[in-house]
Amino acid sequence: MRYFANRSFLMGTFDILITDENGAECFSLLNQGKIGYNYGLYDQDKRKLGNVKQHIAFSFKNRFDVDLNGREVQIVFSHRFKINGEAYCKFTGLNWRTEGDLHHHDYSVLDGNKVMARVRLTGTVEQDKRDPFKVVANEMNRSLEIECADDGDAALILAVVFAIELAEKSDGSRSSG
Repeated sequence: MRYFANRSFLMGTFDILITDENGAECFSLLNQGKIGYNYGLYDQDKRKLGNVKQHIAFSFKNRFDVDLNGREVQIVFSHRFKINGEAYCKFTGLNWRTEGDLHHHDYSVLDGNKVMARVRLTGTVEQDKRDPFKVVANEMNRSLEIECADDGDAALILAVVFAIELAEKSDGSRSSG
């Protein structure tokens, strides 16, 4: 199943609506209003499924915690070389890994050799950088496409992907693509 989220969440929008490939609302991430990124994940009937929140500590680690139906997962956003090298995520609570370009939102989340999710940006990119309003409007019209391998774990997969996306946004070592 493919899910889509408007790219506006990377541009500072608080609430995130997640739709399926037919445009039907499936999930939403709603801002909980605490320090750092702190979202509640809800299904289409507005039942709370869990939380995606940034772990705030005096550390150089960019960590997010996902708590979904009592299942706890920690995600640490790291770099292979120095602070601005290729990014990847370490998971605690799942035997998952990331592969691809997290900074430009073109990556996979894998469980062993099984692809759990394929993430990429959709939409066209305006090449004219002279008009900042067109650049922002263009970015707001792009969507994050998340192709989930297993609909039974869709909520967990989406929560993990959004934790990765929010971690990348808050990373600060490179600008989001």
